[in-house]
Amino acid sequence: MNSREERVSFNDYWIAALLHDCGKAIQGFFFWDWFERIIETMKDEECSFYEAETALGDGLITHDQISEMLLQKAEMPEELMEAVGLHHEPGDSPTPLVALIHVADALCNEMGFGYNETVSVKYDRKALKTLGLTKETVAEMVETLREPVAKEIMELVSQCLGDSPSD
Repeated sequence: MNSREERVSFNDYWIAALLHDCGKAIQGFFFWDWFERIIETMKDEECSFYEAETALGDGLITHDQISEMLLQKAEMPEELMEAVGLHHEPGDSPTPLVALIHVADALCNEMGFGYNETVSVKYDRKALKTLGLTKETVAEMVETLREPVAKEIMELVSQCLGDSPSD
């Protein structure tokens, strides 16, 4: 079966999408000084969170590895752990779930929903191929989705904060 024909379970995608960066929360809550150094490095070096923690860490554990270990501890299915653990570096032959989490994460960052919206986003060529996408189709997706998704996020945040809806 062609990997583009392989279906990804919505529940698997939803869980992996929600939990792929939970390692950042662990870093932020329990290792605030380390998290702060990552954020400062991002600003100083104009790089992504992952690039900053990798550069600073020199072999130390990264947020994606922490996230994967949390899922392992929770005895989640292997494919979910793999998608979470590989969302920055999908490897030579990513599964559709790994590729989907990688591309979705990169899309969100490119649309400005990450920590540093000025950093250029890098899409893994093999992940794009797994999903039958090109850089051009991804660029079209970003332009099409940026404004409506930003509006929806702002409305949701306003509702959560009890603000009146904006027109």
